[in-house]
This record gives sequence, C-alpha cells and structure tokens, in this order.
Amino acid sequence: ISTTTFSSTSSLEYNQTSLTTDYKVYKLLIQNLKLSVDDTSILMTFSTDNGSSYLSSSYSRMIWSGHAAQADDTFQSRASNQNQSSINTSGSGDNQGNATGEGSSSELTLFNLRQSNSMPYISILSTYIDATNVLRVNWGGLSHTTTTAVDAFKITPASGNLLSGTATLYGVKQ
Repeated sequence: ISTTTFSSTSSLEYNQTSLTTDYKVYKLLIQNLKLSVDDTSILMTFSTDNGSSYLSSSYSRMIWSGHAAQADDTFQSRASNQNQSSINTSGSGDNQGNATGEGSSSELTLFNLRQSNSMPYISILSTYIDATNVLRVNWGGLSHTTTTAVDAFKITPASGNLLSGTATLYGVKQ
C-alpha cells in the first residue's frame, strides 16, 4: 500500500487513505527505527474518526520478552489490564536505546481494523537493542476493546521523535 522513509517525525500515521475496506488484514513492517531519545518505548494508538482523535484507554497486551543477557530458556511475560492508554510495540521489558547501532525492527499483523463487529487485534514480533546495548525480542498480542471500526492508527515514541527508519504497510486480501 505504501512505503515511508521518515526522519525526525513525531509519529507515523495511517488513516482511511491507507486503511480501506478492501483488506481484512494489514501487515506493517518497520525497519531500522532509530529514536531521538534514549531509553524510550514505541507506542501505538487507534482512531475511529480517521485520526481526528485517538482512543486513550481500553488497550491491553500480552507480550513475552527475552534478551541476550538472560540464561538459556528464560523469558519474561508482560501483560496489562484492559485500561492502558496505549500499547507498546517495543519496550516491554526494557526500552529501546538510541546510541550508535541501537534501533529496532518490528513486524505487526493487524486484524479486524475495519470491522465494526469485532475488536481489533495485533500480533507482533519486534527486535531491538535496549538502552544498555542488549539485544531484545518481544512477541505477543495487542488489542483494544472497541467494536467500532478502526480507520486510523499511529506509532509514536513515548518521548522525543522517530529519528529515522522505513515503514511499509501491506494489505492482505482474503
């Protein structure tokens, strides 16, 4: 659908221009994401009014996180109740760093965005270097309790800007 190479922006936003009813599933690949601020997580929020405002509660997540400094077969589970103000796409466990060589790449599969009879779900796999220069991996699921069609979403850092990277949005027809 679109590829965006960005630099020094506050957010990546997708709305009805990209999120049409032509697709049941979307895939977002974010590559080589660098942040302007160290020790920051990447957040996602949804909109049901084409980005005029974003939903600020009722998000939930279930993420498993592992890192290269842990013993073999060790991972952490990160869950949240259904009243979060946003959802983390990276930064569950420890936040992303911004020193030389630190960054992230993520693969998000978005389900039920444009359907008004089902909650939106996202499966996620993200790999990043944290603020202590340790490789981390997050995988799991994210959701929102709305049953109103989601027609926009945005990706923002918890603080600072998205310094650089590339995001590609794909639509999957069924």
